[in-house]
Amino acid sequence: MEFFENLPGISQIPLGTRILAINVLIVFISFIIAWLLRKRIARLCTAPIRALTTRTSSNMDDIWTRHFEKVVGYVVLAIPLYASLLLLPFEPPWPQLINQLAFSLLLFAAFRFLYDVATTFFASVYRFEKLTGQKIDKALLPLISVSARSLVVVFGVVSIAQLWGWNVAGLVTGLGLGGLTISLAAKDILDDVLGYAVIITDNIFREEEYIVSAYAEGIVENIGLRSTRVRQLNQGLVTVPNSKLSDDWVVNWSRLEKRWFNFVVGVTLSSTADRIREFVQLLPERLKAREHVDEESVVVLFTEYDDSSLSILVRCYVNLPDWVDAHAERQEVNLLIMQTLHETGLEVAFPSRSLYLESIPGRSKNGASNNGDKRAAQSQHHQEHHREERPVEHQNKRSGDHPFSQDDDKHEIADKAAGDDDDGILD
Repeated sequence: MEFFENLPGISQIPLGTRILAINVLIVFISFIIAWLLRKRIARLCTAPIRALTTRTSSNMDDIWTRHFEKVVGYVVLAIPLYASLLLLPFEPPWPQLINQLAFSLLLFAAFRFLYDVATTFFASVYRFEKLTGQKIDKALLPLISVSARSLVVVFGVVSIAQLWGWNVAGLVTGLGLGGLTISLAAKDILDDVLGYAVIITDNIFREEEYIVSAYAEGIVENIGLRSTRVRQLNQGLVTVPNSKLSDDWVVNWSRLEKRWFNFVVGVTLSSTADRIREFVQLLPERLKAREHVDEESVVVLFTEYDDSSLSILVRCYVNLPDWVDAHAERQEVNLLIMQTLHETGLEVAFPSRSLYLESIPGRSKNGASNNGDKRAAQSQHHQEHHREERPVEHQNKRSGDHPFSQDDDKHEIADKAAGDDDDGILD
């Protein structure tokens, strides 16, 4: 005290103020020392507990010990504050202020411990089941973890605020108005979080499942609080907001129990009733004999007359949810249908159209008109007369040496006759 009193200007400060300043300085220095030594003191206090935990094979007791060490560290910070109230003379309102500060540290330590407990409980599905003995969905775990820790934080803030005399009702009202403002500004984010809850609670799909929706088709890689990532067959990664997947239709192909085969076999119109009857009796027996075909679902029926075929309906279920295995079985069923068609003498029809030509007035029975015959005869006579008027030397030449041989003339006459023939048909 004499050291502080001998400092220049100290004597001019009132005695009460000097005592208060010295006490506050002592409290501050003790608090800094406690802050620097809190971890060592906490380890010394928890050393007996750690000695016991080293004898066990589980690592959970080690985790709880570390959480307890944090609580002890905050208690170490509160000890100098309470000690100052007992050893140092403080005038109001300092005792109340120091008491509130020390108790706030203890409340903070308690809620910090609860926060760490919630984090530990929901760190993994295995740990949650080991600690509680209850099973929980893996995809639902992050949402529960965030909710639990958020509740701890809210209750901790409200408790400390109430300790300091703040109007908690007004704070809650302000939080309500602020929450309303935030909810309006972040409506899409809240919709996506609620969509995540819907996807998980309704068990619409899970990771590693193949889905088809209006927004993406592929294998689900990750379901997050905000969005879901889907890997397409072309290896493209699509990110879809959870709100869209929860509000729209989704087909989950990974939860098939069996697949549906639906064929329509068209046979030629010339097929006889006996052959069709034999086919619709023989094919069901062969389908039911297959290992993966559901016997009760086999349907083979002659259903309708098509424009160019007779339609036979073939339907059945196969107990193969996997896409590759189901299509391999589909191939075998197709080959079985082909084999049965061949054995029963039926042929697969193809789209066709039949044209029927009737006789046209003015045409002869052999298909050529009289006027066409006359024009063909006149053309032939004209060509023969033209050849007779050619010079002798040209006629004696080999037909191959002349650019227009006799064979060409014959072909020309035949072509013209055919052309006249066509004119006669058109007439």
